Amino acid sequence: MGTVWITALLALAAIAAAPSSASAQLAHPVLSAAPEEAECLATAIYYEAGFEPRAGREAVAQVILNRLTDPRFPKTVCGVVRQGPARRGGGCQFSFTCDGSERRARDPRAWAEAHEIAAEVLQRGSPTPVAANHYHADYVHPRWAGQMTMLTRIGRHIFYTDRSAGAQAAAALNAAALKAASAQQREPFSLWGLAPAAVSAPAPAPSTSAPELASATPSTSVF
Repeated sequence: MGTVWITALLALAAIAAAPSSASAQLAHPVLSAAPEEAECLATAIYYEAGFEPRAGREAVAQVILNRLTDPRFPKTVCGVVRQGPARRGGGCQFSFTCDGSERRARDPRAWAEAHEIAAEVLQRGSPTPVAANHYHADYVHPRWAGQMTMLTRIGRHIFYTDRSAGAQAAAALNAAALKAASAQQREPFSLWGLAPAAVSAPAPAPSTSAPELASATPSTSVF
C-alpha cells in the first residue's frame, strides 16, 4: 500500500509541475525587448485601440505577447505586428500595417499613452491579462470568430482563444485573471521616471474603417 501512495503522490507532483495549455497562452513580460520592439508594440496599441479604455489597450498588447509563444506566429513583437496575411487574398494580421492608417496624423496624447502602456506591459506584464490570441471589434463579424471560444469583451473589442482541449481551461484562467486584476489596486506606472498623467483620455472618435480593417479605434485582428 505504501508503494501505491508514493506512486500516486509522484504522479500528482508531475501534473502540478507541468505547464497547462491555458497558462501557456499568457505570455510573460519581454524584459529584454529592444527599443524597436517597444515601438512596434506602441504602434499596434495606438492604431488597434488608441482611444479604447486603458484596459482594452492593455489587452491588445497582451494578445500580441501571447502570439510570441504560438508557433503559428513570428517570435518577435515586430514580426507579430507586421505579419502578412495567413491566407491568399487575406488582409494583414493587423490591417493598420497595410491599409494606410499609419500615414494619418497621430493624436499626441494617445500616442504618448500607447508608448507608456507598451513599456509597462513589456517590463511588468499586462495589468489586464487575457488568455487570447485573437480579437475583433464588436461591429464586425469575421468568419473566423465562429471557430473560436470567446473569452471576454473589453470596450469595443471581443477577445477569443482557439477551440481546443485547453479552451475551457483557458477561459477559466482568463476569467480568474481578469477578476484578480480588477480586484487589485494598480500602482501608477512611470515611463522613464516621469510622473503618470492625471488627466482623462479623450472621448472615442467615430470609426470609419471597413469590416475587418484596422484603425486607431478600434480594430480587428485576423488569421
